Amino acid sequence: MRIAPTLFRSAARACYGLAATLFAVAIGGLSAARADELSQSGVAVVPADAAFFSASLRLQEQFEAIRGSNAMKAILATPAVKQALDSLEEQQSMPGSPISMAATLLELPENAQAIEVVRDMISKDTFLYGEPSCTAFVSLLMKLQRANQFSGLIEAARGSGNGIEFDALELIDEDGAPIELDLDFSSDELAGRVFFDTIAANVEMLVVPDLVWGFTITDRDSAAQQLKRIEVLLKLLTQAAPDLAESLERRKIAGGEFVTFTLAGEMVPWGDFDFDELSDDANAIDRVVDRLESLELVVALGTIGSRVILSVGGSTDHLERLAEGDSGEKLLAADAFAPLRKAGELRLTGISYVSEKLARSLAGSADDIRQLARLAAPLAERFGLPEEAGKKAAGDIEKLAEDFERLAPVPGDWMAFSYIGKQGYEGEVWDWTGNVALDGSKRLDILAHVGGKPLAAAAARSTVKPETYEMVVGWGRMVDEFVETYVTDRLDDDERENYEQARERFGPLLVDLVTTVREKFLPALADGQLALVLDDETRVERLQKELPAASEPLPVIEPAIVLGVEDAGLFKEGLNDLFALGDRLVNEVREADPDAIPADYKIPAPQKREAASGSIWSFAIPDAGLDERIAPAIGLGKEVAVFTLVPGQAERILSDTPLEICRELSRFDAKLAGAAALDVPAIIDLLEPWAVYAARYAAVTMRDGSVDPDFELTEDDETEEIRKNLAQAKVFLDVCRCLRAAVAEQSEESGAMVTRWRNVIEDLPPQ
Repeated sequence: MRIAPTLFRSAARACYGLAATLFAVAIGGLSAARADELSQSGVAVVPADAAFFSASLRLQEQFEAIRGSNAMKAILATPAVKQALDSLEEQQSMPGSPISMAATLLELPENAQAIEVVRDMISKDTFLYGEPSCTAFVSLLMKLQRANQFSGLIEAARGSGNGIEFDALELIDEDGAPIELDLDFSSDELAGRVFFDTIAANVEMLVVPDLVWGFTITDRDSAAQQLKRIEVLLKLLTQAAPDLAESLERRKIAGGEFVTFTLAGEMVPWGDFDFDELSDDANAIDRVVDRLESLELVVALGTIGSRVILSVGGSTDHLERLAEGDSGEKLLAADAFAPLRKAGELRLTGISYVSEKLARSLAGSADDIRQLARLAAPLAERFGLPEEAGKKAAGDIEKLAEDFERLAPVPGDWMAFSYIGKQGYEGEVWDWTGNVALDGSKRLDILAHVGGKPLAAAAARSTVKPETYEMVVGWGRMVDEFVETYVTDRLDDDERENYEQARERFGPLLVDLVTTVREKFLPALADGQLALVLDDETRVERLQKELPAASEPLPVIEPAIVLGVEDAGLFKEGLNDLFALGDRLVNEVREADPDAIPADYKIPAPQKREAASGSIWSFAIPDAGLDERIAPAIGLGKEVAVFTLVPGQAERILSDTPLEICRELSRFDAKLAGAAALDVPAIIDLLEPWAVYAARYAAVTMRDGSVDPDFELTEDDETEEIRKNLAQAKVFLDVCRCLRAAVAEQSEESGAMVTRWRNVIEDLPPQ
């Protein structure tokens, strides 16, 4: 469910500003965005064909908000932090200590200036982007990964444990060209040869990827002085090696001054490498060596206009496209950035982008499956199977690859941006990936069945396609037919008898399971809604009988899975079928092996009770010693089915209760493909009493050596040191509570799946 990672990313961004921006102080004092801010940012100068882009903005502004917050003051006032700062200050005042020496060096005017230049560089607008060469490089890496997997498959197939021994294997490569792999090598040698052959076949992809970092500066003169210092330092370091000294030079690039350092591929003694161990093809070796010798690694540091630029790549040619006044098409003008251009004036904190070409390079490929098809015929021969078996296996695997291609998402552009909102951070994620199994054409009615006020809830609606299920069933049928046709004849009499008995006993159970899913669960769950819920309504003094009691009731973590139900009657029939299949399975296993399951054992029947909004079946866990309110349970109402560990939670979820947390931040009543909400203070409230309980348990253990289950842990069991630690821990937990709420919504817009997220951050009150 794609909404969950997005929610976690939004929560992570909030924690980055955790103590955070604490807008009681920050919001009123921060300047509004200039109308031309976006047009002057890094995304407006980077070429439109960039493989990827990532920018961080307003870091200084955010840092100042954090530094001036009451939350940060509270953290700095804790004894542990004060002691650490005092220790640091003491070390700094000791002559000869590393910290003292470092502080002295940093006080030198030129070093102080360097620090100020670095601070200036990262304070407003920094970015990193990759040129199209990154896509070629990543494509080669993915091919090499598949080659490594392929060599692993070959090694597994010829392993000594299966009796297969062969010296050569004739296959075809990804483009259908014939190749022959000599397998009379060790595992490492085989992997090396497959690795090299892949590089030789894709030598045009062997490039040095061009990466560019950009940093907006306000003090160009100081930056120019520091660039001269770096140049002098590098000259001193390279004087001992004339070849390297010649590689260092100052250039004028895109109207700016740069210091460049070039390492040519021809400087590497490739002739000393024994490529003959990797390939017997002299032409392939020559192609790879020629390519390696033609490559260059160029590191360039300099300034272009109001930016410090650091480039690492195969040349500096791409930097010309960053020149001020360059009229080439820029990334901001690309179609993927239309939502950002239309967003208006925002106090942006981050921008990210992945191109469709790079996304395709990173995506899984059906070729990973087709590798197995290339092995089918030769392996069937080595196993002594008839030629038809190899052709059958290859055809089945090819069909599996085709099915994968139909099911796999189609990569597209991906763009995201975040900004400072009125109450916290907000952002949008636009994903043009196609063929995703999400449906945003309706409201997420399941949000009315997450308990009303849970700690966290995430929901989505997926497209339920019976043909996908039939496709999976077909894969199982292909395997069964292959084994029955070509493998069973090779078994000895005892093995064949055991196989036939197992097939006779358990085959009908599997068929009935497949039928139940097809005829009952799939139509019953055709709505496609799913929700994950975390709650803590239940309170216990003693979670388990072997644990001591708590003086104050402890909250129980209550996870639940909720399914949208379109036909409750069919779903109930499906459950009954599953219970019956469980009983039949126990009987069949007992008959096959009387010692495996006791003669008098039966799967315990669930306890059923009727609730106002449906039925609840709970399953006791014998001898677990858990509180009686804790037991796996299934709840079934007219609209949802619930799977939980607490029957009481099932009853709450079956009731139609609108989701209340984050409601003022959300559009939960709109048509959505997914949604998530997080109540952070409530989660901290759940964890805090358990931290206190654990501390008291540790105190009694240290005092008495063990804790009697009949004992009750109270405040009196805390030592003075534990009280101090708990007090400090409470400060940090209170700071975490500054993130009041986080919410995310996913909808279909303009051919993209769009996730909008936001959170609320509030500062602590003044101490």
